[in-house]
Amino acid sequence: MQVIIPEQVPPSFKVEIEALTALPQIQEQRILGTLGVYKEYAVDVGHIALAFCQRQG
Repeated sequence: MQVIIPEQVPPSFKVEIEALTALPQIQEQRILGTLGVYKEYAVDVGHIALAFCQRQG
């Protein structure tokens, strides 16, 4: 599983999101944006998701 972490996420959410990255088999990718990163940087998120899927086979 991959978690995309926006750089400008509110601190309370950031703690929760980063806690996921401590779990085994969780990969993280940091990207500009806020919690709406999927709208703000849709192309970048798409590239990250596509690369992750290709690595998974």
